[in-house]
Amino acid sequence: MPLAEVIIKSFIVFISSTVILSVTAIVLVKLIQKTAINTNENSDHTILGSKAHE
Repeated sequence: MPLAEVIIKSFIVFISSTVILSVTAIVLVKLIQKTAINTNENSDHTILGSKAHE
């Protein structure tokens, strides 16, 4: 296998794996964000205590 073919194939693998991992990271961040927003809406407590004391 010529050197140029190896370099091209490794570049394709690098780009595809980078894209797949980036999409996975974006999806995970959005899921965590959505979960955090839903948790904050359902919570009656702040860092300092319950909202009833405000």
